[in-house]
Amino acid sequence: MMLAAAILCSGLRPASAAVPIEAPEADLKAATVYGMTIFVEWPKTKFPDKDSPMVIGVLGNDAVAEGLDAIARSGRKIGGRSFTVLQLKPGDDIQKCHVLFIGGNREFNPLLKPAELGSVLTIGE
Repeated sequence: MMLAAAILCSGLRPASAAVPIEAPEADLKAATVYGMTIFVEWPKTKFPDKDSPMVIGVLGNDAVAEGLDAIARSGRKIGGRSFTVLQLKPGDDIQKCHVLFIGGNREFNPLLKPAELGSVLTIGE
């Protein structure tokens, strides 16, 4: 009992106490986008061949694109496939993407029509 009181009074924490880890918001968003993709199955016809990579397009948030690219370079896979990240700008062809992340205050309506025609998972901030 005296030992516990001494530890409490000294301000020391037990070794098992969880220490929060802070990460940049863009890295958390990138990890969330990656995490969402592992629960989705794309039609086999969406890939030219069995070794074709998954393509994640990012529009309006270069920091999230960089975070996703770091995940891709670490060797992580989506559905057994490697993946690449494209930094897009308005007007780019999104049909080559399997996932589209729209960051910032972009208007969704003009961008969603092409996505609705294909099998593009669209995620926004």
